[in-house]
Amino acid sequence: MFQSIINHKFEKTTKLSIISLIFTIGIAGFNSVWSVYLKSFGVTDSNVGFIAGGFVLISLIFSFYSTIILEKFSNVKIIIYSLIILTLSLIGVSFVSTLSLFLLIWIIVTCSKILNDEAFGILFVDKSNNKDLEKNEGLKFTLANVGWFFGPLIIGLVLLKFSERYVFAVTGIIILISLFSFLKLNIKSKFKKRIKIDSDILKNLKDYFTDINLVIPYIMACGVKIWWGLVFIFVPLLIIKNGYSISVVGFFVSAVIIPLILFEYKIGKIAISFGFKKLFFIGFLILSILCVVMFYLDNFLMILALLVLANAPVALIEPIQNSYFFRQVKKIDEEKYFPIFSTSTATGSLIAHFSIAIVLLFFSDKYIFLLMAVFMGIMCIISLKVKDYKSDF
Repeated sequence: MFQSIINHKFEKTTKLSIISLIFTIGIAGFNSVWSVYLKSFGVTDSNVGFIAGGFVLISLIFSFYSTIILEKFSNVKIIIYSLIILTLSLIGVSFVSTLSLFLLIWIIVTCSKILNDEAFGILFVDKSNNKDLEKNEGLKFTLANVGWFFGPLIIGLVLLKFSERYVFAVTGIIILISLFSFLKLNIKSKFKKRIKIDSDILKNLKDYFTDINLVIPYIMACGVKIWWGLVFIFVPLLIIKNGYSISVVGFFVSAVIIPLILFEYKIGKIAISFGFKKLFFIGFLILSILCVVMFYLDNFLMILALLVLANAPVALIEPIQNSYFFRQVKKIDEEKYFPIFSTSTATGSLIAHFSIAIVLLFFSDKYIFLLMAVFMGIMCIISLKVKDYKSDF
């Protein structure tokens, strides 16, 4: 089915978005059981948290060094080899019986996924018509969210008859399908000739974080990841704490994806004409206000409903974060700076993890919403520094 879709006469970016959908189904699948599978080795809840934090740090460090790989090899080659390694690693995990070997393979999975995400992100932008970049990014994010919606559902069906071990083999096969689909495109990537490779990591970081035009999109992307920290880390725990079953967590996670699927493509289409600044400002402002409202609410079901609705303003922000970054950099510098920009995911996740943990040490659960209101308010103020672009590129 997927091959017939890929063969259809769509634009290259549309086909790449469909491949992103297939890939995301696989990623969402193993993400939904990773922590549960880790516990099958006898790992405690707290140690699962420490291990997860360790992989976030590995992601950060590897992303800084991935610039060297991105500049030495074409994006197409990186995507192909990273998908091959991911496929073999995920299928291999299904045969692993020791924790140490599982963690070793998962380091390979983590690094391969980072390289694939970075190379794919740059290739997607390079294949986009400049004036259609935001629209194309909107479609890519929309289809990726469809993957995040269906991935856990597919894995849920697998788990009805098989153990978590088989989930990794199934997701490996899904990644393999995305690889075959990508190869079917026969896409070409122009290798960007450079005077030298940007191998000085500290200089790359200095160049990035001393340029305000690059710092602003990094902060905007961090804001989205901090919000997801609330939704995917804190709220599931709160659902269980309030006496609901784990199935309610699954329904909630699926429900929060729906506003993104409904609105992100539309936002991508109007981003340039409406303005980046207004989209970032309005999105973070509404999130901040809704968090204050949730802080004062006592009805937990009302809070859950508002959290689902709150992802409508998230849809104003998420599909434009990458395109806004790429508007700030020259083509020749994409491989140098995009890996650093990509660390906003890990940075936002760490900020969410630690800030929520600290607040819970001293205050009741509801103060998490007040914390998020402050974070989103700060993002709202910083968004006033965002530059807009004319539609006549």
